[in-house]
Amino acid sequence: MYIGSATERGLHRLVDELVSHAIDEAAGGHAGAVDVTLMADGGVRVADDGRGIPVEDIETALTELRAGSFSVVGRCVVNALSRRVEVEVRRDGFRWTQRHERGVPLAPPSRHERTPDTGTTIAFWPDPEIFGAAECSFAALSDHFRELTALDEAPTLTLTLTDERTPRAGRLP
Repeated sequence: MYIGSATERGLHRLVDELVSHAIDEAAGGHAGAVDVTLMADGGVRVADDGRGIPVEDIETALTELRAGSFSVVGRCVVNALSRRVEVEVRRDGFRWTQRHERGVPLAPPSRHERTPDTGTTIAFWPDPEIFGAAECSFAALSDHFRELTALDEAPTLTLTLTDERTPRAGRLP
């Protein structure tokens, strides 16, 4: 996967990789909502209510490049270019989490409380050694997401973008 630059454009490509996987879940009839949050601390969180990454594949989905699986390649690149990645999967009746630092898992996935919910949430904090002070643009991402939803690949999909950064806080329903 080629992100194009270590600027805002490259950061947007990372966000798009995670959003694309969530949209694929929706297009397949497995998800109805994708929430993207630009967090106050510089991180980006992408959450969906899809099936959730299979628990046995959480680590692999973020660390092993496999030919022919573009969503896996995208997640691996996001992980490799981030100082920290936190994954939460709701699947098989439980909530599972795993944390990575600079592409390396710190421990195996951990099982937590029971939940009837399903889905995947991936939060990443871009590596400042790669991206410097680059930040995501709420305006550019919101325009891009409007274009994606207009393509009608998943007509029942709800895609939201929330900016928790101050003073630029905003929300795109």
